Amino acid sequence: MKTILLAAGCLAGLTLLAGCATLSREQCLQGDWHGIGLADGQQGRTLDRLDDHRRACRDTPAIVNEAAYQAGREVGLRSYCTPVSGYRVAANGRGYNNVCPVTSEPDFLAGYVLGEQVRRARRDFDSAVSRVDRLASELESNQDDMDTVINQIANAGEGTDMAVLRSRLNELRRDSRRLRDDLRGARYSVESASDRLQEVEARTSLQLQALQS
Repeated sequence: MKTILLAAGCLAGLTLLAGCATLSREQCLQGDWHGIGLADGQQGRTLDRLDDHRRACRDTPAIVNEAAYQAGREVGLRSYCTPVSGYRVAANGRGYNNVCPVTSEPDFLAGYVLGEQVRRARRDFDSAVSRVDRLASELESNQDDMDTVINQIANAGEGTDMAVLRSRLNELRRDSRRLRDDLRGARYSVESASDRLQEVEARTSLQLQALQS
């Protein structure tokens, strides 16, 4: 049970990931600290990551080679701190941890700004699609309710308050008309958001190519 709870805690969120093992025992013993630093640099991780590695290896006889780690990380940052990388990081919704050297940070941030435009356009498109899905689901549920009331009216027996049923049916029909109107508007918004996303992706791609030249 303790093992299960620990695993669940490690997966609960990014804030808890630092408390989980960043390296396996085999990686600690292998001691490729240059390679570990290289990988962390390529992912844009801060130097705090080395403290996480120390904790991961504290129950092993491994000795952390900080100099090799930092040398590898610096090499990794060279591929991370580029316009293309900044673009991808932002477009995928990831944050920047201020890890780039002053000489390469402007290039990274120039790409990051373009990627942010793509991320926002994708967010707007996804939001528009979600609204269509929600309205379509509401309309389907409304139709089911209408079918139920129509069936109740058709099979009403003595003593049934028909006025209540008809009033409910009229209410559902009004809701149906409103939902259909909203759904048409939402579908138009999806088309607009899709066009906008394509425009942003094409424009920022050209701007990114200009940054690389």
